[in-house]
Amino acid sequence: TCSPSAVRQYRSRVSGPLLDRIDLCVEMDPIAFDELHAVVPSESSADLRKQVLAARAIQAKRYAAPGFEGVLCNAQLTAGQVRRVCRMTPAAERLLRASYDALGLSARAHDRILRVARTIADLDSSTSIQLPHLAEALQYRPPEYLRR
Repeated sequence: TCSPSAVRQYRSRVSGPLLDRIDLCVEMDPIAFDELHAVVPSESSADLRKQVLAARAIQAKRYAAPGFEGVLCNAQLTAGQVRRVCRMTPAAERLLRASYDALGLSARAHDRILRVARTIADLDSSTSIQLPHLAEALQYRPPEYLRR
């Protein structure tokens, strides 16, 4: 019932440091009744589970190496470990640089984006973060943060 400007004003009260700590944010439009009842093939939960388990196996193998004690997944990486693990293609690095400058990202946001992009790359069984992985990770930033 609030006007768009009232919603913007309310959302602007959320601090940048708090928004920096939100890794994934997805806004969804309401689903139409016909879409709920349409017979559309989609990935099964079993298929998604296989993808996630394969990505977790990739991470377990990666973090079994010395220097990653206590790390089980990408979310647990320290800033120094992020630099070692999150290797990007030149195109992905250009996008991250442009996003960092244009959006005024903090170092914390930069590292969180890389952790999410590394996870997306793992789900894709990719050894490096590629442009589509980074672009997807950027899309998961909270919209209030991106509108600054």
